[in-house]
Amino acid sequence: MSDHHLNLADNAKASLLAAGIGGGLLVIAVPVFFSAVMWPVFDPGAVPVAVLVLMAAAAACTPTAVTAAIAARQRAAVRVSVLLVAVPQTVLCVPMVLLSVLGRR
Repeated sequence: MSDHHLNLADNAKASLLAAGIGGGLLVIAVPVFFSAVMWPVFDPGAVPVAVLVLMAAAAACTPTAVTAAIAARQRAAVRVSVLLVAVPQTVLCVPMVLLSVLGRR
């Protein structure tokens, strides 16, 4: 194999490594995001709004940011790695936000 093919293979492996770690964080972040978004529906006023916003922001930003940092450090395809985490995260989190909004009405 030529050096060009080896570089592409190394970039792909690094991108998948970054996306795998980001996906692992996503497994932890989705329940935290669910708690932050649905807590006001199930038990209004039990947790201060600032705490809920902090929980939601941390859960929404951490997997993508960590994936991007790892991919950049590994000199991998950052956009590909981030999309492999951000798209499933969006698919999981947007319905939760919509359910929360509908549940508060």
